[in-house]
Amino acid sequence: MKLCSTAHLAVLLAALAAANPDALATDPPGARRVLVLYSFRHGLAAHDGTGANEMVNRGIRTVFASSATDPIHLHIEYLDVSALPEERCFERSADDFREKYRESSIDVIIAVNYRSLSFLLEHGDNVFPGCPIVFCGVEKRRVQARGFGPNVTGVLGEATFGETIAVALRLLPDTERVFVVVGTAETETFIEAVAREEFEPYRDKLEFRYPTDRSLNGVIDEVANLPENTFVLFLTLPESGSSDTAVPSNAVTLLSQASRVPTFGTFDTYMGYGIVGGDLYSFEIRGRTAAELVLRVLDGERPADIPLVDAGTSGGPMFDWRELRRWGIPEERLPPGSIVRYKELSFGAEHKWRIIGVLTLCVAQALLIIGLLELNRRRRRRAERSLADRLEFEAFVAELSTAFGKRDTAGFGERITQWLPRVANVVGADRCALLEFSRRGARARVIHAWASEDVELAPVVSKNSNDRKCLSCKASYFKARVV
Repeated sequence: MKLCSTAHLAVLLAALAAANPDALATDPPGARRVLVLYSFRHGLAAHDGTGANEMVNRGIRTVFASSATDPIHLHIEYLDVSALPEERCFERSADDFREKYRESSIDVIIAVNYRSLSFLLEHGDNVFPGCPIVFCGVEKRRVQARGFGPNVTGVLGEATFGETIAVALRLLPDTERVFVVVGTAETETFIEAVAREEFEPYRDKLEFRYPTDRSLNGVIDEVANLPENTFVLFLTLPESGSSDTAVPSNAVTLLSQASRVPTFGTFDTYMGYGIVGGDLYSFEIRGRTAAELVLRVLDGERPADIPLVDAGTSGGPMFDWRELRRWGIPEERLPPGSIVRYKELSFGAEHKWRIIGVLTLCVAQALLIIGLLELNRRRRRRAERSLADRLEFEAFVAELSTAFGKRDTAGFGERITQWLPRVANVVGADRCALLEFSRRGARARVIHAWASEDVELAPVVSKNSNDRKCLSCKASYFKARVV
């Protein structure tokens, strides 16, 4: 029995940790405690960590990790208003939080969306007495209608529905009508009212249509039969009887797949699930902005002295490249500064630097091979010329030997006269002479000579005893070698 109880406790702790990783974490010594209270457990959720709550949380943690001087520990809680009537949900949550945080002090509370702010304004003094509140993403008209005390500040959050209409018209200038998808719950009704006001400037040029059947299946049937020159604007989730399609990202995907016309959205949590894009409301930006206000409160500023932030929470024009291609929308129409996500790079673009490296190596190798081939060709030609010259010279010498090796001396002088120009041509001279030396070598005289037409010859006789050396000196007169 004891073993069974231990096992049950382990399972319970694991379930709690999975549902809220911060719930069982121990606060570091000296850490400041910040409670993030979400209105809905899922909100505009997705299954891959890109839901609204996750993106707000990412923005908060990013600021705390980079800017906080003291460690900050986050406690995450959910009201889950969608599961219970609001009044009953508030009462149950107040009892749970009062018991859970009875012995733990919270330094600041971040109220995400209007419902969590409303809860804290009604029950905060009893559950978290005196704790400063920084709200996140609450519409201005709701803040003005509700009012609050000096212990509250925050970030206003207005989705710019009209801006998305303007962006869509830029991409699809022939648009004649807009099919607006929105649910029927209280929050969706409020969003629809705000959107209708922002649509007013476009009513002269566009027809705005709304589903006759607000169920998801009914909306799917309608978008499958929309006429041309129409686009779908997905605001919030229609009613659904299935837990799977109750997730907005799933609903967007189903609508986009069934639609005959492009689908645009207003929240960045829909990006990647079938919308072309739009001027998207960024949950991460509003999370970062709220976290910056929390740091100011932790540094000692009174919430009453911190004005409400209305700097806008738009992440700017953002588009899905796959949907642009699907509907044949050229990127040249996108507004300046647009962010294009999910772009599928070509093989060349994806491996650009690898391809450049391989091509560079191939070119270098080709140049090296060409250089080596040219060097080898030149060496071969030089060797061939050298061999040809040698063979020619040897043939000349053989012919010369044959001509003068005969014992017959008749016509000897004529043969010398005939051969001198050939000898000069072989050695590359413009003149050639045959010298006769005296018996003792004291004198030398030219007995046969030849010169090209533009060279004048003069007889030279050496009287120097060093006849060969002197003859070499006199040979310079002929500008030729002694033969």
